Amino acid sequence: ALRRIQLRHKLEQVQRELQSSRGQESSRLEGLLQEKVRLKRALMSPGLVDGEAITAPERAREP
Repeated sequence: ALRRIQLRHKLEQVQRELQSSRGQESSRLEGLLQEKVRLKRALMSPGLVDGEAITAPERAREP
């Protein structure tokens, strides 16, 4: 639950930066947009942590 709160706060911060940085260098805007997408995906998917999917343990293969 705390992780989701942190992600939401970070997403809000990134959105504020995007709104205030109109007309600035495109590489900075691109980085902010990528961070926004990453945070939104992390909020939608509980298995996504820091941009990496957590893989489920492999099942034992049946013979």
